[in-house]
Amino acid sequence: MRTTRRKGSKFHNVRTVVDGHTFDSKLEAKVYKDLCTIHGRNNIVTQISIPLGKKRIRVDFGIILDRGVRLAGGIEHPYIMMEFADAKGYETAVSKAKLNHLEDRHGIKVRLIRS
Repeated sequence: MRTTRRKGSKFHNVRTVVDGHTFDSKLEAKVYKDLCTIHGRNNIVTQISIPLGKKRIRVDFGIILDRGVRLAGGIEHPYIMMEFADAKGYETAVSKAKLNHLEDRHGIKVRLIRS
């Protein structure tokens, strides 16, 4: 009898569920809990997809720092000020290149949170 073992993930991460959100790793789940404690659960957005040329990059977290309405020319304009963060146990050359490209092309800086 031949059995096949299911291949594990490349970086040995373990999917983890917290508050109904599924995270790719224990580190990502821990960072989510820490961010919720600091900023409040309503101010954390998970799994943000940002267009990057013909492809997209997925950032783990958006942290809402400020939101409100500004008046300009008698018209109200809602706004949200966000910071982006990515939990990384190990940074690959590909992920580093994508984040650099995102900053160069869109001016979006992503804070890396490491284990």
